Amino acid sequence: MLAQSRQQGLLVDDDQSTREMISILLRPLGLSLVTLETGYEALPLIRPGRFDLYIVDVWLPGMSGFTLSQKIKSIDPATRILFYSGAGTLADIERAQKTGADGYVIKPDIVGLVSTVQELLCKGDFSYRGFRSNPDCMRTAAAVS
Repeated sequence: MLAQSRQQGLLVDDDQSTREMISILLRPLGLSLVTLETGYEALPLIRPGRFDLYIVDVWLPGMSGFTLSQKIKSIDPATRILFYSGAGTLADIERAQKTGADGYVIKPDIVGLVSTVQELLCKGDFSYRGFRSNPDCMRTAAAVS
């Protein structure tokens, strides 16, 4: 069972191949992504309710993903933020959560990325690589993977 309605996300990652890969991987979940290279490019697009999910890398040119996450939450506090980054220390994960992020997946964990995105789109709790709460989301993700 695939997602029934198209949802919109904003992906900010400085690596073009990562942006392309994530867009392709998440399309079957019903998530259409706007992809950008920097946090500065993202700022003018952030509005309450415009996106269902933000996916952010920690290491971005000019502005860290942590700073971007704080700015997103100040403008659009209800929308979910997921970090997908190679920065995988416990301190990074805790810092992301303190900025208001709802999840964190360490690159290159693609299975964790897909399952965490599915959960966050179903409005689960803070997630670190995987499901926490919603059995219906788990069934949908299993059908996609």
